[in-house]
Amino acid sequence: SSVVAVEQLGSIYQSSDSGVTWAKLATAGTGFNGVSSSNDGKTLATYEVNEDQDNGLGRIHLSFDAGKTWIKQTALPALTWPVVSVAGSGTSFIAMDAISQVYTSIELFAPTTPKIKVTYKFSKGKAQLKWVRPAATPERPILRFEYRVGSGKWISMKLTSTINLTKLTKGKTYVVQVRAVNQVGNSGVTTLRFKQKL
Repeated sequence: SSVVAVEQLGSIYQSSDSGVTWAKLATAGTGFNGVSSSNDGKTLATYEVNEDQDNGLGRIHLSFDAGKTWIKQTALPALTWPVVSVAGSGTSFIAMDAISQVYTSIELFAPTTPKIKVTYKFSKGKAQLKWVRPAATPERPILRFEYRVGSGKWISMKLTSTINLTKLTKGKTYVVQVRAVNQVGNSGVTTLRFKQKL
């Protein structure tokens, strides 16, 4: 029932009722010219006809949430992309460059969920959470970590692996979520639970 389409040299649209009604998802003045989907519809790739009006070169855009948000792949060159196809598994995609006729398979995408072994240090109303930063591939390095307490807002930590929490209540159990972020997007979350001791 979910369909995604692009208007040539225009916007990206999605229908959740088999095409009866459509909602615009993204716009770009230079326009898009094709879209590809994984089997589950969550990972999408689309490509611009021309980011640069003078030479006709454009960028590939990826979505990992069925089209709600899109990330321009600035790590990839601006080229003429006549074909971009996402693998059915959603773990890779293939792009063809019309100039050199080279097919390129690129591993996806966001970092894996960090496996975090946490140590705790407590003081009155405070807690410090520390962990060893997980390894990342050189091609897609982790840019920062983010955390949130309960259902609060995500807070960026850059590349530090220490969280200092304040104004905590003795005896109360707190839930902290941590995720890694690279140039493509977010990992899944690691959930940390601890009971404030002091």
